[in-house]
Amino acid sequence: MFTGTYRHQIDDKGRFRIPVPLRKGLGDNPMMIVGFEDCIMIYPQEDYERIVNERFKSEDILNTEVSKIMRLIYSRSQAVEMDSQGRILLNSELADRVGIKKNLVTMGVGNRVEVWAEEVLEGEHDIEAEAKEAFKTVAQTNK
Repeated sequence: MFTGTYRHQIDDKGRFRIPVPLRKGLGDNPMMIVGFEDCIMIYPQEDYERIVNERFKSEDILNTEVSKIMRLIYSRSQAVEMDSQGRILLNSELADRVGIKKNLVTMGVGNRVEVWAEEVLEGEHDIEAEAKEAFKTVAQTNK
């Protein structure tokens, strides 16, 4: 399980470091995907395969709505190459999609690591307020 929040910067070569407590759980071949909430999500390979590949394995590929979702998810995914110091080269296209320029925040979020542009996380997303509102919605739904 991934937990914790860490702040750091992208270096001059476009790399950022995954903190050791998060790095250990990612394994040898993690997968990176642009999330639907303006962040990059990094999963251990086996979790990515279970969550993404298994989800679409039995879907009708002739269904254009399913194809649109698959196209988006798979085109925004890539294998992560981590060097011996735990640094990842951030693809500039993925960084642009989520607004990452220099300062970023990595967070452990249960089964994944999320990477946010500090400006986006602090400017557009108030995660505490969003979580409180989501909790209310979920609590109402589960009554």
